[in-house]
Amino acid sequence: AEKATETESGVDVRFDGTALKSCRRRLAAAHLLAGKWIEQARSAPPEVIVEHYKRATMLSPSLDEPFYILGRFYDSLIQAGTSANSRELKSWSSNPKLDFVPLVIANFADALRHGHGLVYEVLPRMLTVWFDFFSHVQKTPSSDGMSVAPEVEKSVRRLSQRALQTLPKYMWMTVLPQLMS
Repeated sequence: AEKATETESGVDVRFDGTALKSCRRRLAAAHLLAGKWIEQARSAPPEVIVEHYKRATMLSPSLDEPFYILGRFYDSLIQAGTSANSRELKSWSSNPKLDFVPLVIANFADALRHGHGLVYEVLPRMLTVWFDFFSHVQKTPSSDGMSVAPEVEKSVRRLSQRALQTLPKYMWMTVLPQLMS
């Protein structure tokens, strides 16, 4: 199925499905690159970086890399939320250590659903985030102000169940050593 479009010069340009898909992938790659540059330069708040990464996932929803990079960025926000210099995150999230956990799990699971090339990196990290979250939920010290909102806990449980049901079984075999330790 070809789409005909007419340019200003009157030239008839035809795009078939593969050309359009290729164009969308290049645009997604550009958004990923822009997000990485902004992230490394620390030249914009996290919201701007997330917007670039989300656009990449929308432009190439069948690729694993955009979901992986978005999940990795949320994971870095969790890690930054546990450090002392997380002032800019406080304006975006009241509790970055816990609020971003569902986003990490969702994006890492989506990355694994769309490809297996990153399974040795993504699945162990997803499980570590998941285990750390529920370890925190069980402790739940009320004195540190880091209690878990019920909707966040419910979301993490739902996403974890979905990942268990939808990810291929062979992927879970790669984390058996982590589960045994």
